Amino acid sequence: MQPAPSGTEPAHADYTRTDATDEIANTELLRRPKHKANFTASYQANDALGLSASVVYVGPWMDFDRQGLWFPARDFQGYTVVNIAANYVVNQQVTVFGRVDNLFDVKYVNPLNFSTNSVVYEPGVTLKLGATMRVGGGCDQ
Repeated sequence: MQPAPSGTEPAHADYTRTDATDEIANTELLRRPKHKANFTASYQANDALGLSASVVYVGPWMDFDRQGLWFPARDFQGYTVVNIAANYVVNQQVTVFGRVDNLFDVKYVNPLNFSTNSVVYEPGVTLKLGATMRVGGGCDQ
């Protein structure tokens, strides 16, 4: 196993607990999950190939129906998604990369999608591919 490149962490975890209360009504604020956590692990397989995976957890939260069909606020389930990514340095000018979000196709609602009038489920598995190419601008030393 190769160590991560200098200046990077091979693993990273974070956790956030949010206690958000409407002080006037003494009620829990809507769309604010109390618990959020993330774990990311990276592996530099060789000089050219880098791999990473992350697990993202968002705990349950309260919300109300934006169309007025149900009242009072109700609980929404939290969710956990797994994402994977890879990048490959082809040469000094070209790097290709790919990412798969929501690898296991978890059906979930993002609490931040509050601008709509109904419950919006996030898309299933999302695949992103790309390349970065540097052109000119440098000089050999």
